[in-house]
Amino acid sequence: MFNKYWREYPWFFQLFQFVLLVFICTTFFGLLISYAVPLITGIQLAEVSGITYNSGEKLRITAFIYNSTVNLAAFFIPCALFAYAVHPRPLRYLGIRPVANNMHWLIVLFLSLAAIPVISGMAGVIDQLPLSGDLQKMKETFAQQQKAVMNLQTPAEFIAALLMGALIAPMGEELFFRGVMMKFAAKRITGSIFWSVLISGVFFAFMHGNVVGFIPLLVSGLMLGYIYYLTGSLVLSMFSHFVVNATQICLIYFGRNNDELVRMMDSNDTPWGLFLAAIAIFAASFYWLWKVRTPLPKNWTEDFTPEELQQRSQENKLF
Repeated sequence: MFNKYWREYPWFFQLFQFVLLVFICTTFFGLLISYAVPLITGIQLAEVSGITYNSGEKLRITAFIYNSTVNLAAFFIPCALFAYAVHPRPLRYLGIRPVANNMHWLIVLFLSLAAIPVISGMAGVIDQLPLSGDLQKMKETFAQQQKAVMNLQTPAEFIAALLMGALIAPMGEELFFRGVMMKFAAKRITGSIFWSVLISGVFFAFMHGNVVGFIPLLVSGLMLGYIYYLTGSLVLSMFSHFVVNATQICLIYFGRNNDELVRMMDSNDTPWGLFLAAIAIFAASFYWLWKVRTPLPKNWTEDFTPEELQQRSQENKLF
């Protein structure tokens, strides 16, 4: 287990090692966070979990600090340590490659901006479906928590939300769900990339803990997975994730005094004209990205290069 690189082991044992590493990091850093955050901020974690819409700036910023450190512990740090342990080129293993076509930046920008009203519109349609008492209660509780955390009233709260929600969270989540989990799925399921993208998207939606919003989150995960595959670079899926989250945070902060915009965002009440236009732009952008794609190479899941495999084969013949 402690040889030079974990890539010597079969994929299922590597997956076990990764899950174990996630558990260790989450446990260790979780304990550290539970001690450090109250020490630094003077606010106990019980107060953070009880945050309300009318909570003050200090409590809300503490909530962002807590969420961002948990994200680092659960996603970013395990992926970084695992990539370092499993491969001599960790960034390559995680899919962090230079963007091959600069046009991809513009296409992904259009695709991501169009995705916001599309996903919001889908959520609005789902909101109209009848729910059981338990699901309705879960939906209301989740909405209240989100509204309490995102009641951004000061520049400090806005900056904290951007750092956590648009920078730290997308980086950690993309490393985890696309950089590592999508690779493991592709190792197990060969052939169409769809199944690997779908599996990583399901995990992405499930880990957000929003049962009622599962379908919109799944669509987001599928979009991010295909961006990674079609551009060959995790940098652009991170960029897309950043654009979506940062745009929503900016709308919340700068539109907080616009009653109509607040109502639309709270209820996912997307105008049909905007929804249909966004679908058209989304579809056109995705088609454009497909036409100019520079996809991940066929051997992108391999832990060894063809040259290394040939060398290993020759060494095995000698012995």
